[in-house]
Amino acid sequence: MLNLNINILGASNRPIVPIQPAPEPTTTTTTTTTSTTTTTTTTSGPASFRNDPYSASLLFATPGNEFSSLGMSLSYSDVHADIAGVGSNLTVNTGSYADATYTNFAGNGYTTSTRVESTGSFYNQFNSDFQFTNENLTFELWYNQGTTATDRSFYTDYVAGQPTNSGLWLNRVGSKLRFIQNSGASETVVQTADLSWANGQWYHLAFVKNATTYTIYRDGVEVASQVISNNINTTTNRKVIMGQAGTGTAYIQDYKIYKGAAVYTASFTPPLSMVI
Repeated sequence: MLNLNINILGASNRPIVPIQPAPEPTTTTTTTTTSTTTTTTTTSGPASFRNDPYSASLLFATPGNEFSSLGMSLSYSDVHADIAGVGSNLTVNTGSYADATYTNFAGNGYTTSTRVESTGSFYNQFNSDFQFTNENLTFELWYNQGTTATDRSFYTDYVAGQPTNSGLWLNRVGSKLRFIQNSGASETVVQTADLSWANGQWYHLAFVKNATTYTIYRDGVEVASQVISNNINTTTNRKVIMGQAGTGTAYIQDYKIYKGAAVYTASFTPPLSMVI
């Protein structure tokens, strides 16, 4: 039998590993014995990116935990080009924080999530790559409200009261999730019913445009869906990831934006961590 062992490297020669059940990080155990004591030290092996079959469509990706061995300088540094193996990572803002209060993937070496407060954002610039018109789209993230239920924007290309100058707005308002789309002078709000939210609990959120169908999923379950036939407006607004006036605190891990891919088209099991 022919056995092929292919090692695939991403940007900066960082390894990309195939999807597999969430393993524990590789560990090395060192035992030191003296005349009176024995000391054992266990250290985690190097982090690597899990293979993403949709990586060619990534616009932005951050684990929400700083992995310095992957070239990250902040917990929310963009690593989408490293996962895809091509392109350049975006330069993120300052102002958000690594916070060890909540972490969703401790078994994969995560020690923090990223805490976003008030109008803080990961990214806040005009970028023509974020003009979406009629492409398939997926925005997904792990979200924790912490100890207080507050409104929060997840992505904003929007001017209140000006549909012709707005594109998309993905947010939580009260206990509802909303996927707001603007086409010409028309605005359509895809909105869930009231949802229950528990303090300190992690939720996987996904906002998906599949052709003309806009769907919101929470923990892999469809919670709202609507057909919108017209294209998304193009705008000259700054494209804002995780920031909008009047929003509260949120804790985030594994935030990803895909342009050209509807990653989820039916109920699904929420994904494993992007880093192992």
